[in-house]
Amino acid sequence: MAGHPLGGRHRVEKAHGEAGEGEPSARRIQLERERALLRGGLLPQAYVSPAEMRATRDLLRRRMHLARKRGERRAHVHNTNRQ
Repeated sequence: MAGHPLGGRHRVEKAHGEAGEGEPSARRIQLERERALLRGGLLPQAYVSPAEMRATRDLLRRRMHLARKRGERRAHVHNTNRQ
C-alpha cells in the first residue's frame, strides 16, 4: 500500500528536525513530495498571465474595488437619510 504523497507523521517530524548523517535534508524531502504531487496530477502547474493581461486584470480589480466602495457609501448615505 502506497503512503500519502505528503508523507506520514513520522516523515513530517523528520523533515522539520535536523538531518543526521546519511539522512536527507528537509529541503530534499519537500522536493520529493512536490515531485510526487506533480507526477500524480494532484498539484496544478502555475500559470503566469502575459503582461498585457495582467495590466488589464489589475485595472479591472481596481475598478471593482472603487465601484464596491461607491455602492457602500451610497447605501450609507441612503440609510442615514432614512433614519
